[in-house]
Amino acid sequence: MDGFFCEAVSYFKSGGVLMLPLFALAVYLYYASFMLFFKLLKFHAECRDPRSTKRNLSRFFNVASLDGAMEDKELIKRRFDEVRREILPPAERSLSMIKILAGTAPLLGLLGTVSGMAFALSEIGADSNGVAEGVSRALITTQCGLSIALPALVLAMFCSMLRQKILVNLSRCESCLILGEDEK
Repeated sequence: MDGFFCEAVSYFKSGGVLMLPLFALAVYLYYASFMLFFKLLKFHAECRDPRSTKRNLSRFFNVASLDGAMEDKELIKRRFDEVRREILPPAERSLSMIKILAGTAPLLGLLGTVSGMAFALSEIGADSNGVAEGVSRALITTQCGLSIALPALVLAMFCSMLRQKILVNLSRCESCLILGEDEK
């Protein structure tokens, strides 16, 4: 394990000065991504099971039970709109931020590529090791930028799918309550 850590630090250092911003971006990006994912997953689990949806939604409606409080159809619509406004806009903002940050990672990698190639070109006449070091730095930052962005975009896609499933489940539950049917 100690050898792996030393090699990782050596690899990090060989990427140049842009590795620190890439690392900070990765930490924040994955923290925000996983926080959003687990928050959406929790809410999806609460409103996914038809038998427990009424019980779970009563918590959002601040009533003990939805049965007596939800006889008025307009009240049902208003309450579901309130739930949607409370839960979905923050998720949408977080999702947009995650997508922007995921798009920033390859750009930082590209900036590292340009600086590494500039260093390599400045060393052409002086030292062949300097050329190799510049090209290596260019490739490492590009690889790190892409390695950060691709999984984050996949996670953002999962969050987007969960958001859509939550919307569908809320609409289904709202329809069942308005029509007075038991959910199947």
